Amino acid sequence: MALAIHSARYLFSVLQQALTARTPRHFHISSILRQALLDWVDLLHNLTVMPVPIALTVPHAPHYWAASDASGIGLGGFWLPSSITQDTQPCAWRLPLPDSLQ
Repeated sequence: MALAIHSARYLFSVLQQALTARTPRHFHISSILRQALLDWVDLLHNLTVMPVPIALTVPHAPHYWAASDASGIGLGGFWLPSSITQDTQPCAWRLPLPDSLQ
């Protein structure tokens, strides 16, 4: 999200520091953390004012198109090469789960 929200690049570190404190259920809201939270509120209110071009969040076309899924009986998915990749072989896969995991 730091790429998609203008000016959010370093705001995650302040939140991460507060969440990794010694006490897992409580954390202190310091003045720095309070300001970071207010900065997030300000950024979220201004998302439409300063949109980020999609080319900055996805700098190049994907080499593969892919999807995967899981169900109670197994896992599966596929990979399809895009027009810019050297490997033109598509791939589909399926893996049944053992009874103990179903």
